[in-house]
Amino acid sequence: ITNIIFNYLFLFLTEKLHASKTLLGISLLFTVLIEIPVFHYQPFIIKHLRPFGLVVAAHLGSILRMYGYISLPVAWLVLPLELLHGLTFAGMWAASIEYISRVAKEGGRATTQGVFIAWYEGVGSAVGAVLGGYLYDTYGYQTLFFSTLALGTLSLIVFCICHWNNEDMWRSQSIE
Repeated sequence: ITNIIFNYLFLFLTEKLHASKTLLGISLLFTVLIEIPVFHYQPFIIKHLRPFGLVVAAHLGSILRMYGYISLPVAWLVLPLELLHGLTFAGMWAASIEYISRVAKEGGRATTQGVFIAWYEGVGSAVGAVLGGYLYDTYGYQTLFFSTLALGTLSLIVFCICHWNNEDMWRSQSIE
């Protein structure tokens, strides 16, 4: 989902809603500034929401962002949606690293994180760029964002099912 936003949001805003370069810059500023407190307070957030709650919140934030993009009547309304980026990116990243640290074998955390990053930033970005470009070019931005919304919803459902099937494992893990 993040890759679709990174690659196609500005294209959509300029082509369809005629956004200015200034608005694009302010939008990017909103996304980055909101990441800082989320990363800073990550231990507190994870302690209270737990990784499961943070992943669910990040998914819901992404779904809301996609719905918002589909519904934008004017470009400047993207700004409130971009405030969700701290939750959708930084929150998901923090929760993912926490999950990895819990499931990785002792001495294998760095390797497991490396594999995660390779899939997320490498494979995920490549697939998102290619499929996203195809959907955007062939069917338009609404199909791209709706497909991403649907994929995010499916991902949330699968995540919840997998989590509930392994709930005992997560309950037994202490949160430091």
